[in-house]
Amino acid sequence: MRFLFPLGFLALIGIPVLIAVYIIKNKYTEQIVSSTYIWNLSNKFLKRRVPISKIAGIISLILQILAVIFISFAIAHPVFAVPSAANDYCFVLDGSGSMNISYEGKTRFERGKEEIASRINGTLSGSTFTLIYADGKTCETVFTEIENSRRALELLNALQPGYGEVDGEDAVVAAQEYFNINPGVKTILFTDKYFESSVNAEVINVAANEKNIALLNVDYTYGNKKLTITGSVRSYGASANVHLKVYLNGSEEVADEQTVIAPQTAVVNFSFKDIPAEEFISAKIAVADGDALMLDNEVMLYGLNSANNYDALIVSDKPTFFIEGMLKAKRDIKYETISTKEYNANLNGYDLYIFDSYSPNEMPSDGAVWFFNPDGNIAKSGFGVQGQSNPGMSGWVQWTKDTSSQVKTLLKDVQKNEFVVAKYTKCGGLSRNFKILLTHDNNPLLFTGTNDYGNREVVCAFNIQDADAALKTDFLIIIRNLINNTFPGVMNQTLYTCGDVMEVNVLANCESITVKSPRGNLKSLATDEAEAVCTLDEVGIYTVTFKNKGGEAKNYYVYSALSENESATTVSADAPFNILGEPRVVMRDGIYDDILYIFLILAVLAMADWMVYCYEQYQLR
Repeated sequence: MRFLFPLGFLALIGIPVLIAVYIIKNKYTEQIVSSTYIWNLSNKFLKRRVPISKIAGIISLILQILAVIFISFAIAHPVFAVPSAANDYCFVLDGSGSMNISYEGKTRFERGKEEIASRINGTLSGSTFTLIYADGKTCETVFTEIENSRRALELLNALQPGYGEVDGEDAVVAAQEYFNINPGVKTILFTDKYFESSVNAEVINVAANEKNIALLNVDYTYGNKKLTITGSVRSYGASANVHLKVYLNGSEEVADEQTVIAPQTAVVNFSFKDIPAEEFISAKIAVADGDALMLDNEVMLYGLNSANNYDALIVSDKPTFFIEGMLKAKRDIKYETISTKEYNANLNGYDLYIFDSYSPNEMPSDGAVWFFNPDGNIAKSGFGVQGQSNPGMSGWVQWTKDTSSQVKTLLKDVQKNEFVVAKYTKCGGLSRNFKILLTHDNNPLLFTGTNDYGNREVVCAFNIQDADAALKTDFLIIIRNLINNTFPGVMNQTLYTCGDVMEVNVLANCESITVKSPRGNLKSLATDEAEAVCTLDEVGIYTVTFKNKGGEAKNYYVYSALSENESATTVSADAPFNILGEPRVVMRDGIYDDILYIFLILAVLAMADWMVYCYEQYQLR
């Protein structure tokens, strides 16, 4: 036995103090009687009880001394060693998506944590605990060789299950590294996977053959104001009649429903055809009846057109048939046309400004800009106007010889056939970030880049109304490519599988991109490249917020579905859980330091002393 706080024995000084108090304590008490006759009469009886009173006082002193001794021991905190009663433990906890499957009100993950807590609580002090946690995203060591069981339980309880796939390989590597350092460790894996065998490790399976229905391979098509949703369902654990419902655009009303008969473990296809929809913003397909895993019971679909829609403003005093036609070709652009007199700098909030044969006094700062035949200099535009050129029928255009990847994208599908531009505006002083696509006599005719506000800009130096370029296939193709470059789709898909990498296009006017996960975690994406990426490691709806430099924010939504492998209620691991090496039997001395019993004894002594005191004061008089 040893003591953690030996200075606690200083409390034994209280023993001589108690004895001194007992010796000098006044043994007599003042009593008031009605007459000396009664006093003399009662004296005959009191003489017989005096010895009992003395014994009671001694008992009280003994109890007080014992209380001081036990208090001193409690403060000194005695620790008792139990030889060869403690071990080193390495717990490996599976945190994959399937560990969210529940049975009788508890998930597999909760049962795994309870098993670990039970092991920790069942050991003596002196044991050490290491916890390795694998959730499909990472394989981390939560704590290493910790002796404080309370701290270990706190860190264990703080863990949450993940959503990704865990094959056990990373966990084996982490456990192997710790085993190499300490071959005497007891390794225990808590999982819902069935391992063919295990070496130097114990595998605890927390699965319970639960019933689960999973939605798989959901997709959609939308056109002519009709929506078609396809996909499949799979029943794990038992055959089932699966009732499916569809909800449109956030409505709580059922747009369509059907029942699918799903034999055990078989994949059954379903289809909702031609659901009427004036517009398609979102659709939810859900399993109406609950099961052991809610994460794979619904899928959200989002329309790309609703995610990638834009507003354009055309400023022109001339007919704008060609401009309107090129915007109509891209269905997700809405536009309006005003005259040059109606335009002023207070008009803002557009994603694209198109100026036809007109140069504004101030450049719009909150959107992309296109110029057709600019007639004057514009501050912060990145180029200058130097006059007019009238080559007539000799104005054959030359295609750029730039072979950069950006130019190749802008000239995709272009055959580079020559055509004539009879009149154009001579532009010069181009900033270095512009790419020139067409020239005449070394004068840029068509170029694109970004202006001083960082917004995408296209300049067509000639009036398309006075040229036959609009009839040329190459010119129509290059205009289409420029529109796609000006308005890259913010995202190319809205449905992912947990663990996928989401790619979003960074618009020129974008100041920040934040991604909010289903659990509410926020992540900021880099905006210094053309594309930003984010790994989707949770199941549910992600909110992607784009904020432009004008302060306006737009939200887009994507859905991350649970992996098909994690929906299965029974899964066999690909490889055994083997930890290689020669184990050693290393037993530690256990430590028993629970001093609660000492305080219970103190409570009994204090109560006994109080009873003796009461008896002495009230019963012996």
